Amino acid sequence: MRRSGTYRIFTPEEGLAYCREQRHLGRHVVMTPLIAGIDPSFSWESLELMASRIIPELARDAADALNPL
Repeated sequence: MRRSGTYRIFTPEEGLAYCREQRHLGRHVVMTPLIAGIDPSFSWESLELMASRIIPELARDAADALNPL
């Protein structure tokens, strides 16, 4: 799937960098965790990584932007 170029597959660090880049460009990021018949347990793992490692960092970025030091 990664080689097809149709879907982006990231580590949490790569995903965070990509989300930050897209936000800077005014774009949204969409996840499709069950695409192409992926095993649901793998899909849940992806969603849990997004929720635990990426979204909190993006929330901190937003809070910092609203409350600069």
